[in-house]
Amino acid sequence: MWTRAVALTVCVIGFGCAHEGTRSSLSVEGMSLKGWVRRPKPTALDRDATCANRSPLTWQVSSVGDGFAVNEAIDPRPPVVPAEVQEALPRLQAHGGVQIERVSDGWVVGESAGEFGGGLWYVADGTTQAQELAHENVRGLVEVSGKLFALLGYVHRGESSGRVVHVESRSRSGWQIEDIADLGAFPGAYQASGDSLYVVTEDGAFRILGSGAVEHLVETSFESLGPVSMAVLPTKEIVLGTKLFIVRLKPTEAGYVEEWYIPSQCADYRLEAKECICGERD
Repeated sequence: MWTRAVALTVCVIGFGCAHEGTRSSLSVEGMSLKGWVRRPKPTALDRDATCANRSPLTWQVSSVGDGFAVNEAIDPRPPVVPAEVQEALPRLQAHGGVQIERVSDGWVVGESAGEFGGGLWYVADGTTQAQELAHENVRGLVEVSGKLFALLGYVHRGESSGRVVHVESRSRSGWQIEDIADLGAFPGAYQASGDSLYVVTEDGAFRILGSGAVEHLVETSFESLGPVSMAVLPTKEIVLGTKLFIVRLKPTEAGYVEEWYIPSQCADYRLEAKECICGERD
């Protein structure tokens, strides 16, 4: 039998690593990672990609101070649905794909329900009606520079789309959405940092300013290993969490460069019963 030796690994750049109740040092020289080994970028048919797609491990990265933390990802906690939102949207069930933001005169509600579709709605205070703003899956609702943005899209039978919209109140026409960026693929990881919203899809990374300006930072292909979490560092480095790997997008004068890392405990993984498992044999 093979055991999962990395299930409780927590690493924070600049603060150290903790594993199963103990602490070990973590080098910060050159922002390097102890306990992780660099790998070539996986391709669709190579062994690393096969292992990652069969691994039970997905990494959640998050910003901590001037560095970042890496934890094993868990399902998001369902939000509390306000009574007036539930009355206006009786079919809405609280789950990890629901996001609710309070606005000046009501609520903006987003749902991602996979191939069953989702939606974006506005529910005004004192009403039992919901105004549909979009009939797409909502990956996220994010406030940047006092403006509310929604990340929308769908994935169906290998086809994918994604866009960023500004959700705003217009005095005469009520709440509306305005297209800001066509992402070309479903949004995966995202994070607000300062006056910017960073978004990663399976095809690259984007930066959207609060003003609405869009910058395509990285054009790449993550294929089946699309990132699910992100940390943006003060140096503008972007760290991504995905299946089995973390990816570091480092800014240079010529643009961003990719570095892929795998936990050292997983360097000699094994494929067993169609599952990729890290660790040592009992």
